[in-house]
Amino acid sequence: MSGTGPSFSFDVEASVARAAMLFGVRAERAELRIEDEHLCATFGPWTLRTRLDNVTGATLTGPYMYWRVAGPAHLSLRDCGVTFATSTRRGVCLSFAEPVPAIEPFGIIRHPNLTVTVADPERLLSTLHARGVAIDRDTGSRDGDGSEPHGSWFGAATAVATWMTRRGSVHHVVRPTDDVVTAPTFDSDSSDGQALSDGVGPKFHRAFQVRIADSRLDAEALIASIRTDPNRVAPLVLGPFKKEGGDGAPLGFGDRYEIDVRGPWNAFVEVTEVGPTSFRLATLDGHMEAGQIRFSARGDGDDLVFEIESWARSADRVFDVLYDFVGVGRALQSEMWVETCEAAVTLAGGRQVGPVSVLEERAER
Repeated sequence: MSGTGPSFSFDVEASVARAAMLFGVRAERAELRIEDEHLCATFGPWTLRTRLDNVTGATLTGPYMYWRVAGPAHLSLRDCGVTFATSTRRGVCLSFAEPVPAIEPFGIIRHPNLTVTVADPERLLSTLHARGVAIDRDTGSRDGDGSEPHGSWFGAATAVATWMTRRGSVHHVVRPTDDVVTAPTFDSDSSDGQALSDGVGPKFHRAFQVRIADSRLDAEALIASIRTDPNRVAPLVLGPFKKEGGDGAPLGFGDRYEIDVRGPWNAFVEVTEVGPTSFRLATLDGHMEAGQIRFSARGDGDDLVFEIESWARSADRVFDVLYDFVGVGRALQSEMWVETCEAAVTLAGGRQVGPVSVLEERAER
């Protein structure tokens, strides 16, 4: 380097900073610098460095949930982005043309974006704008761009660990039921569908729900945005959607998708119902479950409610053991849909009210 440019210290919020200190992150070791033609962010033992011409956009984001930012550098399970944070208040998300390594020393995992909670985000935006970087000052406008994920089994393992350590971020209710869990009927000409009756083991009805305040989108607009590209809310490290044919059109009746679930399974689904505020997917041969899942949104007073509801059972004995007995499948699936609910809050441009609500009903019949 032939010289140095401006530097940006991090905003320090006591409770978040204390958590970061446990991982070697102190105020003097949290900084973003612009060095001639490079951008360098340091966060304790973690460093991300890239050329300025690799920075394609900068967005003002926040506020953030405490458990999403406190502690070490955080890896997003949705898009593999990395976060260096010492505050929940606000920060800047930097997008890269080519993903950059940071979170592990071998450069295997690469990040398409970096979020930094600098103390003066407006100054950082202005500095980057002067260097030709596109700026977006609309808080919460971090939409997914549908880029290919860079995750693998690491993402699946992280998801299971994250789910097992969630506390206040989820209100989880599990209860048995004597009722027979039945999935709604639908019209389809498919010969390779997996109905609930085709599966094995207990039947499950699950509902993942999040309440959104101050949403910039109503229920119809949110579902329309998700239909344009389901990967706007799907956790890309865990289960990106790949459309059969890849024509780029919004999700529609009869469309088929492969959900590239991290682990030994891929999930094949068909769109069996599309409405103004909801759409439904049914499982096909090769899916680890037999049944249906419905994505919907509705207004509730001044708030918006987003929900993912499924009626399913394991497709075979192997997954039944991993899901119901070992619990790995349940943890992976639960974290995946909780992440989707949280991403819907960001896409709506609103504020999450309370924890994500998870209801799980189990029937032996």
